[in-house]
Amino acid sequence: VFLASKTAALFLYTKAYALVFKGSDDCLVKIWSSFDGRLHSTLRGHSAEITDLAVNYENTLIAAGSCDKTIRVWCLRTCAPVAVLQGHSGSITSLQVKELQSLYYAVCFKRGFIQCFI
Repeated sequence: VFLASKTAALFLYTKAYALVFKGSDDCLVKIWSSFDGRLHSTLRGHSAEITDLAVNYENTLIAAGSCDKTIRVWCLRTCAPVAVLQGHSGSITSLQVKELQSLYYAVCFKRGFIQCFI
């Protein structure tokens, strides 16, 4: 994952599906095919800049953190929304998706504070 500061875009790549994920200040997460460069899907729902992206280990879910203080999760197979995680008091600055005994949880960090969503 790297941040391209000029375009305010965040990119993530997964080998499993050969997809490139882009989140940026347009509030959208776009999924591109790395085989032919075509736009696969556009995921909507955030109302502010996307700050981080994470894909789960099985490559079935993508989560996006945003300055709108929420984390949104989509199914990668159908691109349907799965969850909106709310309750953070500030912008989501870092996001990780982990699996713990078949439960997924998202962890976000801000100024030394950690919040977990299950």
